[in-house]
Amino acid sequence: MANLKGILFNQYAGDGLNHLIEELQDKYKPKKGRRFHHNNITYEISRPVLNENCLEFEISSKIPQDELPTEKDLKTYFQEIKKVVNSEKKKPLSIEMENIIWDSKKETEKEREYVKLLYSYPLED
Repeated sequence: MANLKGILFNQYAGDGLNHLIEELQDKYKPKKGRRFHHNNITYEISRPVLNENCLEFEISSKIPQDELPTEKDLKTYFQEIKKVVNSEKKKPLSIEMENIIWDSKKETEKEREYVKLLYSYPLED
């Protein structure tokens, strides 16, 4: 169970992420929920969670598979994303490519690849 300091930290950071999402939705094309669209890619920022005195949240984006016809192209794209993200000052805790099968209307399934970045900020920082 989180202590009061952790609860307040989570609330404050969550409010900050919500404001960031609003700014990004104003700057780029807004999508439903916590998502926005920029340069033909949809991004989503998850709600923050407090995990072992660290605030964690994910940023995910759909990989533009229409523009990457082969598995090799897909992997090259992911490696380039990793290079860019790892060159930033604040690096994510993890960078993953995730395959999601999504059933939009309970009749057809869509298979999609996503890049997921997990960020973690300690309560004591």
